Amino acid sequence: MPKTIKYLANWRSLYDEYPNKDLVTAAEFRLILKVFHNLLCNAIFEGKVFKFPFAAGVLGLIKRQQKRKQVDYTSFNDTQSVHEYRNHHSEGYTVKSLWIRNNPPLFLKRTFKFKLQRQKARQLAQLIKHEGYIYKYREENENYFN
Repeated sequence: MPKTIKYLANWRSLYDEYPNKDLVTAAEFRLILKVFHNLLCNAIFEGKVFKFPFAAGVLGLIKRQQKRKQVDYTSFNDTQSVHEYRNHHSEGYTVKSLWIRNNPPLFLKRTFKFKLQRQKARQLAQLIKHEGYIYKYREENENYFN
C-alpha cells in the first residue's frame, strides 16, 4: 500500500503556487482568503450548502443525535455521582461539518480540507446555544443536495 503524503497548505504556500502574483500582492491575497472564509462560514452557519467548483463536492453542516451519553466529569468529581449533559438548548443534537466529495479530480483531493477555526467553532457553539440555530441544519439521514 503506497504511503500518502500529508500536505498542509497555508495561505503562504497557496500564494507561492498562485500563477498571477504580479496582479495581487501577498497581503491582498491573504485579505481575499480571510474575507472568503468569513463569507463561507457565515453562509454555512445559516444552514446553506456551498457547492465547490470543479466538481470538488458540497460543504455544509448537519445535525445528528448523540449515540453515547456524555458524562459531566466536573460534577462527578464534586458529587461522586454520574450526571449526564442534557443539551436542552439543542435537544440532544450535535453539529458536524460534512463535505461530500463527488469524485473530485486528483489534484483537488489534497488541496482542499475544511476544518473550522477555533474562533469560528466557538461562534457556532454560541449561535446554537443562545439563538437556536440547531433547527437550521439538516438531519444526518436527509438528502443533502436539496
